[in-house]
Amino acid sequence: MSTLSTVDISQIPLIDISPLLSGKNSEEIAKQIRAACINTGFFYIIGHGIDEGLQKRLEQLSRQFFAQDIETKLRIKMSLGGRAWRGYFPLEFRLKKVKKAE
Repeated sequence: MSTLSTVDISQIPLIDISPLLSGKNSEEIAKQIRAACINTGFFYIIGHGIDEGLQKRLEQLSRQFFAQDIETKLRIKMSLGGRAWRGYFPLEFRLKKVKKAE
């Protein structure tokens, strides 16, 4: 049985990955990401170089997609995504471990 808990947004780690863009400090950044995953389960990334306008457009399109009815979203369901494992699934859907082909 799992227990739900809340995290104050100010407690979510903020990790600057800009040194990775120049090939520096990757071990330290990896340690920060690992600690964030273990301790809070979440983290914010800054210094990634992704244009803010593009980020806002992605958020807008995401909101439009998820506002659609379930039938429309299921037109791109996970089972149609093939090996890429892309697509939509409703919250009730359980991800199953896929046995790797030998």
